[in-house]
Amino acid sequence: MNINAILAFLKPKENKFFPMIKAIGDNLLEGGVTFKKLVDAKDIEEARAIKAKMKELEVNGDALLNNVLFELNNTFITPFDREDIHNLCESLDNVLDILNSLGKRIVLYQPRILQSHLEKSSDIVLECCKALQIICSNLHDLQKHPDVLLEQCKKLHSLEQEGDDLYDATIAKVFGDESISAVELIKDKGVLSYVENTIDETYTVSKQIKNMIVKYA
Repeated sequence: MNINAILAFLKPKENKFFPMIKAIGDNLLEGGVTFKKLVDAKDIEEARAIKAKMKELEVNGDALLNNVLFELNNTFITPFDREDIHNLCESLDNVLDILNSLGKRIVLYQPRILQSHLEKSSDIVLECCKALQIICSNLHDLQKHPDVLLEQCKKLHSLEQEGDDLYDATIAKVFGDESISAVELIKDKGVLSYVENTIDETYTVSKQIKNMIVKYA
């Protein structure tokens, strides 16, 4: 057991942060489910209605993050370093922020030729959100059962690689089609970039969790 783990064990426990982090994970998972519904929407009116729901979740995510930051500033003893908690929660919030921006662009641009890519990528995003929710729900058990968190980190790494492969294949297909106009290419590239950024940000969380395991487990 390293020095960080020993000090964490000896500290009086302040457990209010774990339910708050779980709430962020639950909200993020709902965001992933909602994004999947947006991609599968039958028409633009339904997509706009679902996008409004995504915005509500994004606003709620900001409120949950602010609650954590307030408590960090007003709590003497925290279960992990303040910086670790802050960075983790901020990265989780970033995932939802980017996902909300992605949904906005899909509704605005209506990228018809990307439908197949979006259907596949929305499945990847949803699986990433599920993994993050499991991490947030089990963070309280990091010291005793780090294997649970490591399993989800491994899953996120695999999903990130799957997302990269899908992005590369789609970029090659889109830019190789000479019938697509320059305007459409710009729109499609913008959407694809946000898809990649969303998945990459979930992988950022997994790296933060692995660093925390090294420090505290």
